[in-house]
Amino acid sequence: MPPDTLAAEPYGLAQLAQHVDAGSICRAATVDALAGRFPAYAAGLPWLREFIMRPHADLRRPGAVCPFVEQSAAEDALIFAIRSGARGGAGEAFAIMAPMADAFRALEPTSGAKLGVKALVVFFPDLPEDDTADFIDGGHRLLKPYMVERGLMIGEFHPLSEVPGATNPDFRPMRAPVPAFVLREMAMHDTKFINNADEAPERRILYLRSYLARVGPTVPRKVRESAERMLASLEAGAPG
Repeated sequence: MPPDTLAAEPYGLAQLAQHVDAGSICRAATVDALAGRFPAYAAGLPWLREFIMRPHADLRRPGAVCPFVEQSAAEDALIFAIRSGARGGAGEAFAIMAPMADAFRALEPTSGAKLGVKALVVFFPDLPEDDTADFIDGGHRLLKPYMVERGLMIGEFHPLSEVPGATNPDFRPMRAPVPAFVLREMAMHDTKFINNADEAPERRILYLRSYLARVGPTVPRKVRESAERMLASLEAGAPG
């Protein structure tokens, strides 16, 4: 899709098009048509549909591996893009993905019920294997506070991921055939991802403050109060 078409089309894709491969941006309803042109879609779509959007015995809970992606696709609020030529480590990942925060926010929907299920999957099909762990996992460590401060969550996926499942430490839900980052809006249940004991208290305080500022006013009172208690506990034990 040429830039002049993108600038005029209704989904606000022009800003995102500056950061990804030309013609690769699409939605769940149309992504199959691009699988021949972009092999990463041919590899990544079965993973999403047959693993991410389905239940798994090792989850140790009901529902899909990621119910959010399943709902996003059903609402046609799931956007895909390809970024070729990525090289290097965490710093390069930050340089590529950080500008996509504003681009993601500009994508339709920008308000209404579907805003809460909007998500962006960016595949990195030719990322060198030797760079993958530092680029994806290291990049995620740099990007998470940046995105959370902006009310976004970022997921990190690649073939050799060792990130454990939230409900089963022996499960590896972040393994994917093609390296990828996924951006989405922060949601009500994200306290389990932002108040992770593996991260420093200072980071968790930042995350919870952002959660309460951006999501807190919209969640049930018990959920908000639980997040407030988490924050108060961390602040009480934080240095200074």
